[in-house]
Amino acid sequence: MLKRMLIVVGAIVAAVAIAQVNGRVVGAVGRGAAGNGEGRAGHFALEVKKFMRAGSNHAEYAGRFEWSELSQEASHRFIITMARPVAVGVNMETRICEFNGPARLKRPGPNGPVVIEGRLQVRVADRRLPGGTGEPDLIRWQFLSPAHNLDLRFDGAVREGDIHVFARNGN
Repeated sequence: MLKRMLIVVGAIVAAVAIAQVNGRVVGAVGRGAAGNGEGRAGHFALEVKKFMRAGSNHAEYAGRFEWSELSQEASHRFIITMARPVAVGVNMETRICEFNGPARLKRPGPNGPVVIEGRLQVRVADRRLPGGTGEPDLIRWQFLSPAHNLDLRFDGAVREGDIHVFARNGN
């Protein structure tokens, strides 16, 4: 009798744990402007998340990322877009979110816009506290396109706007 009760209680606990995992959503949202010590700056917008649908054991990813490089010279301006991440990871202790996926870089060319396919890795740190106090949020990205021998990187602080790294139950 006690053995059956323990099995039933164990099954209930496991079902609750699975339901909680399935209902957990992690990711990051934000928009604003960032700059670094090298004089580079840009505008960004991001909304990425990782979730599991009820009854599924597979993580799903959704969202987007966009970076628009600002420059006095038109030839140095570009836009990077990621339509959907293929991986998202969050550490809530450090409030860091990392994500990556296929991306496109669009820049002006002599005969019109040039589009370059590549892969983008992004890391954001939510360091600003509610009310705008604390250290500035951080954003770091790397765009790689081996076919075009291209490795672009940015590592800077959010000067305007905010990044929020989250973990919550629900959609």
